[in-house]
Amino acid sequence: MGRVLTAIAFGLVAVALVFGAGHGKATTWYSGKVSTGYAFGSLTGAASGLGELTQGHFANHSSTWCPGDPSAYWSFGTWIWGLSPAPTMYQGDGSAVYPTSFMLHDIGDPTCSGGSYWVDLYFGRYKNPNDDCDCNNATEVFYISYNYVNNCQDAWAHGWTYVGYYGPD
Repeated sequence: MGRVLTAIAFGLVAVALVFGAGHGKATTWYSGKVSTGYAFGSLTGAASGLGELTQGHFANHSSTWCPGDPSAYWSFGTWIWGLSPAPTMYQGDGSAVYPTSFMLHDIGDPTCSGGSYWVDLYFGRYKNPNDDCDCNNATEVFYISYNYVNNCQDAWAHGWTYVGYYGPD
């Protein structure tokens, strides 16, 4: 019985590893690093030319600014997943989402104060019509939510949080 259970367990681990490798999932877990939240900002963020920022994007360091951070060398389009704890984000219709996967689409923290594997999660551009939030003086494109969603306030409230996530090896 013990050999059968061992064989089954080994088989499940092998399937999980093959499944992960076949879907481009790395197995490196990064933890204890600092995450912040941002919103509004410019339409394309600091890394212009990559297209519009949307919920589900994140920023990390530039290798020019922070050559000592290994994640600063990840290419745009890189995914992190399994983010824990997952942030609460709101869409324009007021519905809550708890995303755990984000795509690298921007750069930030030019002073490298966030430490290695720092991420900045993009909350979105929705703003309460009665709110004067300027989100750190970023006055560019934003969308009004009549369901009283304010991604700016949500990003500020998120603040600096220790997170863990899977990312590229």
